[in-house]
Amino acid sequence: MRTFILTALIILCSGIGFSSSKTKLKVIYFHGKHRCFTCNAIESNTKKTLNEYFRKEIEKGTIVFQIINIDESTNKSIASEYGVYGSSLFLVQIINGKENRNNITNFAFTNARDETKFKEELRIIIMAYL
Repeated sequence: MRTFILTALIILCSGIGFSSSKTKLKVIYFHGKHRCFTCNAIESNTKKTLNEYFRKEIEKGTIVFQIINIDESTNKSIASEYGVYGSSLFLVQIINGKENRNNITNFAFTNARDETKFKEELRIIIMAYL
């Protein structure tokens, strides 16, 4: 019985069995109701990058992709938390339950219209976080 309790405590303390412990990287794309061509390209290119290069990580839950419409009332608090007012792209690395946020919006807007460059550079950026 003591072995079972000790094993259970070790599992609980190590975070095994909690879905959030599997998440190592969140990719979050914030947008408003009205989006320009570039804003749509950011979302599209991000999806393509994740599907092309990180499908296994998404299936395992190592990477989570979220698309958040900041104009919806249910998303106002997260928009405020991240300080976003329009289209924004964030990578959020989770280490021991703590978030390390990286705002890569400038990268996204600079490269959104060049799909090949966007995908390759985003792949490299994401790889650095895994």
